[in-house]
Amino acid sequence: MKVSSKSRYGIRALIDLGINAKEEQIALAEVAERQNISIQYLEQVFSALRKAGLIKSIKGAKGGYFLGKKPEHMTLYEVIKTLDGNIAIMDLVQSEPLEKGQYVEAAVRESVWKPLDELTEHFLKSITIKDLMQKSKEKKTSACDMYYI
Repeated sequence: MKVSSKSRYGIRALIDLGINAKEEQIALAEVAERQNISIQYLEQVFSALRKAGLIKSIKGAKGGYFLGKKPEHMTLYEVIKTLDGNIAIMDLVQSEPLEKGQYVEAAVRESVWKPLDELTEHFLKSITIKDLMQKSKEKKTSACDMYYI
């Protein structure tokens, strides 16, 4: 599985919204600037996130974006699935009967790829946007504590 830039940027933008949009909505341009993401690309990402209900928007001069649900209820699995679609290591569908040589492939699929997909899904479902918001705050605090001589 390779996580796309769309998912990586989406996760960063959701963390940014979670941290900065507590009292009021945030303009797309602000998120784009803070995260160093193209506004045009972020519009595409936000469109998909909005359709999935992960973010909400208010139109108008004072408009902007905010999280569509609590960050503790938003998992990485949900975000990546929304933005990338299938997050499986490989397509595991076997619709035709096994033929010569496919028994080895079926054994590997059942013994390796399927369990790996299940572990990946479980892992991604165990991490929330709130977890990443907290980690981001910790990193920012520790970066501020550095002293240079």
